[in-house]
Amino acid sequence: ISTVLNAGICLLMFYDPEKDALVAQEPAVGLTKNKIDALVIPMKAGGSLVSVFQEDKPFISNSVLKDPSTKKFFHGYDIKNLVIMPLKGRAKMMGVMCVANKKGGFTQRDLELLTTSARQTAIYAERTQFYEATKRNAKQSMLLHRLSKDLSSTLDLKVLQKLIVENVVHLLDAHKCSLMLVDEESGQLTVCATHGLDDEITRNTYTEAQERVARWVAETGRTLLLANSNDPRFQDVKYKGGVCSVLSVPLKVKDKVIGVLNAGSLCPHQFTKEDLRILSTLASEVAIAIHNAQLFAEIEELYLDTMKAMVRAIEAKDPYTRGHSERVTDYALAIAEELDLSEKEKELLYTAGLLHDIGKIGIGEEILLKPGKLTKEEYDVVKRHPLIGTQILGTIKALREAIPLILHHHEHYDGSGYVSGLKGEDIPLSSRILAVADAFEAMTSHRPYRKALGFQEAIEELKKNAGTQFDPIIVEAFMRVVGVSDISRD
Repeated sequence: ISTVLNAGICLLMFYDPEKDALVAQEPAVGLTKNKIDALVIPMKAGGSLVSVFQEDKPFISNSVLKDPSTKKFFHGYDIKNLVIMPLKGRAKMMGVMCVANKKGGFTQRDLELLTTSARQTAIYAERTQFYEATKRNAKQSMLLHRLSKDLSSTLDLKVLQKLIVENVVHLLDAHKCSLMLVDEESGQLTVCATHGLDDEITRNTYTEAQERVARWVAETGRTLLLANSNDPRFQDVKYKGGVCSVLSVPLKVKDKVIGVLNAGSLCPHQFTKEDLRILSTLASEVAIAIHNAQLFAEIEELYLDTMKAMVRAIEAKDPYTRGHSERVTDYALAIAEELDLSEKEKELLYTAGLLHDIGKIGIGEEILLKPGKLTKEEYDVVKRHPLIGTQILGTIKALREAIPLILHHHEHYDGSGYVSGLKGEDIPLSSRILAVADAFEAMTSHRPYRKALGFQEAIEELKKNAGTQFDPIIVEAFMRVVGVSDISRD
């Protein structure tokens, strides 16, 4: 347009609903970048530019500008003539086009040409905005769908928190994100997960003023969009690392705030009200996922406490075995680590290790505490304790996967053990691990019928019985765990 009309100045200004203003766009002809960046005309300012946009009528002047608002707009430029055209798309007003300093002034033919050009420009701009919005919405929908899947994929609170902050950054094109949860006892907000901030920055970034913002969101249950400290209540809030725009939304479960989710963007990118709407919508799903993970953690803690109570019940009946189950579990997990078992296998082994002797509750004290050698009949009673244990635990759904491990922890590798006479690889791997850990711990502990063996004596017993009572691979792994390199049995 500048070339065709031989005009010294030409630029487009689009309406920004967030700012309720006309904002100059790059590139432009005849204006410096600094001038373009400064060209923001609020609707409340009035004047020719705003009138053209609001009334959809062009403005033309072939003389020196007299309108104060327009003169202020072009301050520092020698404006000899000017045309301002409305940019109207098919659905809405897009903005205005400004053309100035045409040699010889503007004619009626120029106005007709600019009317056609402005119309085409507005339609193209409208299509582009629609395309960008559609592309952005598609991306956000995809990311929201992925986040929804991620939120439902785990009940591990730490893993969930990390997934949340990482996904929020991608969803909003943010640079930083933090998740703060309310401590039930103290009522204080605690930073639980961040993205874009290392640990040192996390500790030093949340100043007292910034924490006041998060507390305000938590206490009021309202969302907040801060851009260049444009809120008079938080003008003293200064963010480090070039952050100039911040979103903060409450995480609510049944009208109770359980935390605050924050996102930050680096200058010059600033969040919009649409970003705030998206994060607010997401917050409800995030809050429920966190709440469920917290409930699961509480249930898991109760579950572990219940198991430990069961162990204490065994120990109360047989004081000689106090701490036995915990020590067996420690040995078993060390072997599992050496063999590179999965986290799931280690979790089951932990449960089975603690409860492997739960069936001894059903054995009389006269047998458990007998100082001398057991008769065959008495030993047959003792041999029933794995089966009794599985009968006790069989009604607890959460423990069902651990039952086979407990049932078979006294099987022998050569098939001479109990309760089923399983042999070799037919014995569950974790049961074979428990057999070694249980035997070593028992040999090195005092019992009513004998004194504890020394470390080296117990090691020799394991070596001697590797391949018969014990899986030799498990024995070898245990030797490595306890620092014995020579595993030969000579």
